[in-house]
Order: sequence, then structure tokens, then C-alpha cells
Amino acid sequence: MYIAPMGECWLDIKYRSAKFIRQLKEDREGNYVIFSHAAFISSCLSAMNNSCKETIPHGTMIFLTISQKPNDILSLFDDYQEKIYKYHTKERIISIDDYNKYFSFFNDYLRSNIDEINYKFIIPTLEEEF
Repeated sequence: MYIAPMGECWLDIKYRSAKFIRQLKEDREGNYVIFSHAAFISSCLSAMNNSCKETIPHGTMIFLTISQKPNDILSLFDDYQEKIYKYHTKERIISIDDYNKYFSFFNDYLRSNIDEINYKFIIPTLEEEF
């Protein structure tokens, strides 16, 4: 799989989402309100529902609960950072096997560390006003 220089693929988004949840978990487990861009929200929703069939606009807000379960499957974070993500300013080619391995890992990490998404608020667009 080819990724253009300074480009971001869905795998990178899953990595950044899982890394963010990992940082929240290290700080404090519990309830969070997340106001973020659409890629992060879609990443969390797809991990929890195994699909994300709706288009998530920027400015969407979710309320989620971070798991209190211990999670020891962290080794692939550093592996991905070292082998793939740190080169995001250059052209990258990721094998399908590596893509599937990391994608499954990050998706499973999100699924196992988000207990639930309690509420989703989609910011109305100006189109709805006219």
C-alpha cells in the first residue's frame, strides 16, 4: 500500500486514536467528553460498532468511558511508531500483511479500552438552516 508524503492513511488514524486513548488511560480512567475532528470520532465508532456507515462531520462530540481493565498489549505501539509512522513525511509503502496486523491491533485496542460510547452529538451544519 502506497502512502504519499505527508499523507495519512486509515491505519495512521487508528494508530493516533489508539495512542490518544492510551494516554487518557494512563492519566485517568473514567468518563470523557471528546470534541474532535471526524477521523478520530469515526475511528472510535468503527471500533465499537465494527462499521461506521454514516459520514461524521467535523465538530462531532462523543461521551465515552475509558475501560478500567488492565491492558498489556502495548508492544505494537512502539513497533509501529519506529518502523512506519515516523516516516510519514516521506513516501511509504506498507505491505498488506503489516497493514492488516497493525489495523487489527489498533482496532482491538480501541474496542477493549473504550467501555462504551454513551452519547454522540453531531454539530448541525449551516446547510440545515437554509
